[in-house]
Amino acid sequence: MKMKKTILAAGAIALATFSLSACSSSKNSDAAKKAFINDVTELNNKSYNSDKVTMKINSFNATGENSTDLNKYLKNSTFDINVQRDSQNKAASLDGSVTVDGKDYNLGLIMNEAGIYVNSADVKSLFNTYKSQIPGNTGEDAQVYNAMFKGLTTPYFLIDEETMDAGLKASDSSTGVTSWSSELNSLFSQSTASKSDLTKAFKDVDNSDFSQSGDTVTAKISAKNGDLDDVIKGAASVNSSISEAQLKKILKGGKSDTSIKSLSIVEKINSKTHKSSSVITGKIEDKKAKDTVSFKISVNSQVAKVKSAVKVPSASQAKTIQDLEQSAIDSMTQQSLQATT
Repeated sequence: MKMKKTILAAGAIALATFSLSACSSSKNSDAAKKAFINDVTELNNKSYNSDKVTMKINSFNATGENSTDLNKYLKNSTFDINVQRDSQNKAASLDGSVTVDGKDYNLGLIMNEAGIYVNSADVKSLFNTYKSQIPGNTGEDAQVYNAMFKGLTTPYFLIDEETMDAGLKASDSSTGVTSWSSELNSLFSQSTASKSDLTKAFKDVDNSDFSQSGDTVTAKISAKNGDLDDVIKGAASVNSSISEAQLKKILKGGKSDTSIKSLSIVEKINSKTHKSSSVITGKIEDKKAKDTVSFKISVNSQVAKVKSAVKVPSASQAKTIQDLEQSAIDSMTQQSLQATT
């Protein structure tokens, strides 16, 4: 099929962070809508540099080629992530856990201008779990892989700037970003949607789609038979921290053969507790292959202001892929010498 399931899945999950707009001429009071816009504006403030996010894929059903495994892995998967941004030092940290197919995995990483530091224990755990599925991981190749990861004796594995640059240049980037430096700069230079941006984006959304109870404001928005291009355009207008081109890459890899058969978003925001929650249900279809993805996703978030800086590992606390390759060569050479004496 033209549209790979992984792209459809990524599109479904990424939609959890966006809202849609629908035309209406309702004359209901717009107090709740204004409160919603005010709360979104407040929680989008850059001074909130920490975000605790919990996401659960309550249901997931894809059809077509290779869909069985995808359904197995994603249904009931959970993601518990803490993110901290340090704009002054242009660094960020991500720490948390992921549950996929009933298995729990820890995830810890730090990024700055040097690259991405991944917790070595997490890397080793993933390798030991999936090494049998690595192509060519038999015989001498298996010895090389095992020797490399045995040589990972530092707290972190560094995917350095050179490696990141090579990966970005090799990828089909519709954003035009081909270097880690540019990618990192874009992450910290993106602006958030202003109150006027949000007011404009929600101008035609029915006032009855918004309600308020105490300090909590709720938005219930739905759409049917929408083209993904329209969804991307609307989402980019609401969230100016990500461009239309970047959304296209995330949601559909630049393709234009995906449509939204149905989409419903219920979002609750409380600016006093700095919490928000969303429930997203929908169905996406590949218009050419007629393959579909139906899903229900729950997301909870709480932002905070953190004064402490992100602690970046020192050079002695991390090894690169080149270091591991050299370690494997040294280890296997030593073993070969011992075998001949």
